Amino acid sequence: LSDSTPWYVNWEGLPKQSLGTVGQASPTPRGQLIGYAGGFSLKDVSNKVNEEKTQSITILYASNEGASVVRMNTPSSYILTPNQNTFTSGDIAVICNTNFASIFKAKINGAVEISADNTTRNPGIFKKNSTVGKLKSRAWYIGLNENDKKALYLADFNGKEIKEILIAPNVTELTFEYRASKEADFKDATTVTSAQQWPMVNAVKITLKIEDQDNPKINERFSSEFTSIVALRNRSQ
Repeated sequence: LSDSTPWYVNWEGLPKQSLGTVGQASPTPRGQLIGYAGGFSLKDVSNKVNEEKTQSITILYASNEGASVVRMNTPSSYILTPNQNTFTSGDIAVICNTNFASIFKAKINGAVEISADNTTRNPGIFKKNSTVGKLKSRAWYIGLNENDKKALYLADFNGKEIKEILIAPNVTELTFEYRASKEADFKDATTVTSAQQWPMVNAVKITLKIEDQDNPKINERFSSEFTSIVALRNRSQ
């Protein structure tokens, strides 16, 4: 992977994004949950606000409405269980077993055969009952709505394209802190510097600020802050 790999297809995560250190060397974080400093843009997200307290978080996962492998047809294609194949050509797919996984752009041949669109990027060797699903990527961030007002947004990658979904208006600030396994303190994205720390994050503290942006007098605007801690069920150690 290179530094130009978009976040929504980058299972590893980019150090320059997660640490906010553009142009500086840093260890590559590993994991599907990555935090971003407020001043960093998300590729192909057009309305993101890049300020100190408009941080973002990305989560990548494989959809669970996928299919199971019946057999490997060729080194680059697989026959899937009938009536479960919901893929279309061009989808970004994830194939995995209990040991490893592969991500590729899908090419569909008929009703049940899936293969890599680029023949130089074969999915790999996967046996019967391996799982195939669509790559899902989501980013939570502060963006500008159609009236140029700040709001909470979700960027949703559905396997082919990104949709910018308005979640809540008048959310002007969004910050995250992360707790790694067996650590007592929460850290922000710029201090989660170890390549081993991101996959060990088991809780995220989310703070958002709601503000009445319709009042032209900034110092008289009503505002309130809310904080919540979310535990990651699969990292509860």
